[in-house]
Amino acid sequence: MGESKKREIFTPVNIGKVRIENRIAMAPMAT
Repeated sequence: MGESKKREIFTPVNIGKVRIENRIAMAPMAT
């Protein structure tokens, strides 16, 4: 289930999107 999604994250095009998403998800934690 999560395998296919993980593969997508590793694609260069999605890397940027995932990075931004992770940033937003980590923002509340870091604060």
